[in-house]
Amino acid sequence: MEKYDEIVLAWKNQKLRSAAELEAALNGYVIQFAYHSGKIENPQITYNDTQEIFDHDGVTNYTGDVRTIFE
Repeated sequence: MEKYDEIVLAWKNQKLRSAAELEAALNGYVIQFAYHSGKIENPQITYNDTQEIFDHDGVTNYTGDVRTIFE
């Protein structure tokens, strides 16, 4: 079985029935999606910076280019 098919089967087996169940299943992936997307455009962004933005609506102790955080 191809990896893609395994992933699709794993999601189907969750049998999600509501938006709340989907949101709970995706919890944590949003940060990963944003991090990897940002990393394509700006290699200076870190996972911790991305997580802090989602958890606290901003970053602390960041000393890099502000444009990196904005992007």
